[in-house]
Amino acid sequence: MTRTLRSCTALLAALLGTATTQAQWEVVGTQQFSSGWARHTVIDFAPDNTPYVAYGDVGLQEKAVVRRFFNGAWQVVGTEGLSAGTALDISLDISADGVPYVAYRDMANGQKATVMAYQGGSWQTVGQAGLSEGQAMKTCLAIAPDGTPYISYLDGAHENKVTTRRFANGSWTTLGAEGFSPYFASSVSMTFDGNGVVYTGYAGTSGCRVERFVNGAWELLGVESSFYNARTASLAIGSDHTVYMAYLDGSNDMGGSMKKYVNGTWEQVGQVAFTNEDASMDYYTMALDDNDVPYVAYKDSHAGQKATVQRFVNDAWELVGPMSFTPNWSDFVSLAIDQDNVPYVVFSDATDFTFKSTAMRFAEGSAAVDEPHPGDAFTFRADADRMCVKLINAPVGALVSLMDMAGKVVGEHRVADPGAAISTAHLKAGLYLLRLDHQGRTRSGKVAVVR
Repeated sequence: MTRTLRSCTALLAALLGTATTQAQWEVVGTQQFSSGWARHTVIDFAPDNTPYVAYGDVGLQEKAVVRRFFNGAWQVVGTEGLSAGTALDISLDISADGVPYVAYRDMANGQKATVMAYQGGSWQTVGQAGLSEGQAMKTCLAIAPDGTPYISYLDGAHENKVTTRRFANGSWTTLGAEGFSPYFASSVSMTFDGNGVVYTGYAGTSGCRVERFVNGAWELLGVESSFYNARTASLAIGSDHTVYMAYLDGSNDMGGSMKKYVNGTWEQVGQVAFTNEDASMDYYTMALDDNDVPYVAYKDSHAGQKATVQRFVNDAWELVGPMSFTPNWSDFVSLAIDQDNVPYVVFSDATDFTFKSTAMRFAEGSAAVDEPHPGDAFTFRADADRMCVKLINAPVGALVSLMDMAGKVVGEHRVADPGAAISTAHLKAGLYLLRLDHQGRTRSGKVAVVR
């Protein structure tokens, strides 16, 4: 069977002129704004739409630091290094009245969980430091609609099963049993519906589960097999109370996937494993915008260990900006969406091997006029006879990538010849994206392979 090739009738606007209106990811404030190497970076928004980030600063014995973006700069909230010692598995949430809370695995208190709140101009411990019975890993903090702080964690005193507690009447109390999950877990996520019902999603030995606490007990949503062989739970609930669960599918090369809970069953959101395979197990996370559009962010092991964001619109997953948009290798990727539906990510930025915190946002529709650039004249055409894409005026040294519409890289070429040919003989019939990256600029267009 012979494959033929044709180019799509339209290229993206970036190929057609030097003056464009374009969406792009941009650094918020200063790149690498933390004092030292940042670990466990997380981001959230206050009710006034101010972004806050929290992280452990290795230069401060990895104590916890919280900053907010105010007057064009990332300002420390209270003390830089607010925890008594090293803070791991940091989680951040902000109450409806604007009080920031952080939770973490407290190395100064036997690796137990500690929660602190910024009140009265200083950081105050919520209840007792080291509130858990034993070691608490993967701490997850969430503030209920009524302002009550909740925390979930993997409970070392109960075989790393999940425990959830809340702070009420001056003390931390457990919801249901300590270690209520049927098996030990590797990650946990927690959120609330509009009625204040708490939900937890967690990944364990045989897959993921989602449970909610109603009538004094934990109740499983769906059936056990709904998330068989799934990993890395990330949970969100829409304005209509629809529950979404993002996970990595162990049956599909650990590709990123998502389901939603509708009428008592879990339904797939778009295609299974829509990310490049093997999205980072530690940094696959989701969020919903105000229109209940799901977004996911992850470190992409097939794209230079940089961050990628996708969203589900028009019944399909699409890239938000280019793949791997961060400046360098990105660890501890965290995603949040502000009140204007602008997605932000914060991460540990490997630029210059410093791994300091950087935050970026997607400035959709921002106006930009390109300066003259060697890639401005680049285009390409299909060559059906040779089963290839012929580059035209490609700048030497540029990286040309062929990707499927799920964003998976299916071919790469470093340009040595401005008129080089990129083979498509190995590709199945379908629509592909060709992207050229050079000196911080991106040019892209679509190619259809047909038999």
